[in-house]
Amino acid sequence: MTGQVKEEVLTRWTELGIRIKDGVLSLDPEFLGMHEIRDDGSIRFSWCNTSFVYRMEKKPGTEPGKTIREQRMKPDFTRKLAVESLSIRDSSGKQVERAGNMLTKKESGDVFARSGKIREIEARIRLV
Repeated sequence: MTGQVKEEVLTRWTELGIRIKDGVLSLDPEFLGMHEIRDDGSIRFSWCNTSFVYRMEKKPGTEPGKTIREQRMKPDFTRKLAVESLSIRDSSGKQVERAGNMLTKKESGDVFARSGKIREIEARIRLV
């Protein structure tokens, strides 16, 4: 890969909200726009062999009476996406729910190691 390609890859991970501090993974999709959200209210991607899903919450934070598609067509760039809570599913099917946007240090290590112990991380997002 050229330097420019590597830079674009790293930039996209930042846009998707991947943050790492002191070995802990957090999700902060502040640079994503409504235009990137699919009609089903989700954004899906894979990182470190783990599936990630951002899913719009169906509660205040989206414009009342407007579908996600309508909000995408006329985005409000003064508002940002924020993570409300996480659902972390491991390889055995066990699911852990928690408020906020951070994984534990152990969960983060499992993702970084590409061990397959963490199968999917779903973050519920809303406009703020």
